[in-house]
Amino acid sequence: MSTVNAYDESAPISFGEGAQGNGYFRGSVVDPDLDVRAHALSAKGSPAEQADAAFAHANKEFRQFLDKIPAGTFTPEGRQAHIAKFGDTGAVKGADAAVEAVRAEHAAAEAAVTKARASLVKPGDTATELRNTRYWNRVQPMLNAERSGTLAALVDKLINEATPEQLGVLSEELIPYLTARREPGTALVEVALRRAAPEYGKAIARAESTQKALTVAEYNAKRLKQAIKDGRPATRFLSVQDYNLARR
Repeated sequence: MSTVNAYDESAPISFGEGAQGNGYFRGSVVDPDLDVRAHALSAKGSPAEQADAAFAHANKEFRQFLDKIPAGTFTPEGRQAHIAKFGDTGAVKGADAAVEAVRAEHAAAEAAVTKARASLVKPGDTATELRNTRYWNRVQPMLNAERSGTLAALVDKLINEATPEQLGVLSEELIPYLTARREPGTALVEVALRRAAPEYGKAIARAESTQKALTVAEYNAKRLKQAIKDGRPATRFLSVQDYNLARR
């Protein structure tokens, strides 16, 4: 708490917004300890939609909060401390909670990808394992015979024509094989697997979507915290659409 004594000739001149016309005064200014409140928003929709709404709400509440600070009530330091209290309001905590919900959704989507990828490899009996081994033993010489320029086309063909059992073999063996050959085919294998195994493709697409939402939510959380630190509302927040355009 800061105090300037009006009757002390040696008292420093403090600055207060609108306190004495030009904003400068020599007088008794005690920074009041005022409550700062802003309720959390109860939003509907997906976690990403709720996060968007929570940030817009917190920013609106912050703007209204700033507009209501009485001029000349605080010293500069006191005003800054008063503004910082907004970070502990329900509106900001609600926005933080919304980010965590987006993060949890992304974690669940990543776990679904791992599960879907693992399901491509179906455990079988000894006869199945022997068939899988024979299949790879037939395929590998075909791959070895291909040059780098035509290898990608063969990989794509093998995946598209594979049975479920064979797809499991290719999903396990192709990437290590291409890596050993120093061929940049990992992305190609993933694209082909997504096309050949729709459930896996859906899981990947979901994980990518939630990753974008998380990137946007985390960026907006930083924007809001910086706005409170600067004492100015954020001009705008990032959207998933903005993120997609920036990545093109």
